[in-house]
Amino acid sequence: MPDTPRSNLTGIVVAGGRSSRLGHSKPLTRIGGQLVLARIESALRPICTEIILVVRTGADDETDEIAETGLALRMHVIEDNWKDAGPLAGIEAGLAATATQLAFVTAADHPFVSSQLARALAEAAEDVDMVIPRIAGRMQPLHAVYRASVHESMGADLANGQHSPLNLIRNADANGRVRFFSEDEARRHDPNLRSFVDFDTPADLARVRAMLPRREVIRPEIRPGGV
Repeated sequence: MPDTPRSNLTGIVVAGGRSSRLGHSKPLTRIGGQLVLARIESALRPICTEIILVVRTGADDETDEIAETGLALRMHVIEDNWKDAGPLAGIEAGLAATATQLAFVTAADHPFVSSQLARALAEAAEDVDMVIPRIAGRMQPLHAVYRASVHESMGADLANGQHSPLNLIRNADANGRVRFFSEDEARRHDPNLRSFVDFDTPADLARVRAMLPRREVIRPEIRPGGV
């Protein structure tokens, strides 16, 4: 049965990084014949009522191109509210703009987002403010679900010079308001944990492209009788 959008889930794609080590825009990189941003949109559209794309404050050619692509993909495009303030600023801006109670947040360099895993994370958020996967012992705050109301606490952290969501997560954990999603739980919905794959360098990108089986590169529905 195909996924249907959750009435209380927004997708937030954080695209504020500068891609300096890669040498070109990560969201606009092609993997398997598709832009990474388009791959993310395709995964989130079936389960989210809206998708918000957060770009960094301050216009430049790369940011403009990402924003224009997001608009073409029917995303709601906004800028973050804090200049050069790291991923926390992107999450905060997205949560402040969402009209739903919950949001699934992902970075714009995650080409293999899983609809099933994102839905499972949202379903685990019933009584908490955030659901954070923990993979290989590391928290994954840029592939997680947040309650929209926590943007106020994020704003306070940003005002105090925090650029990472880790302080917020620790405080929520101390108050029993975070649910950690284990690696075993994540594998039930994404057996190879491809959702958490990202890329920063040309070597990373080559490895990511090599992960795609041939059937994911050539789309048989375009021409009958294809691979």
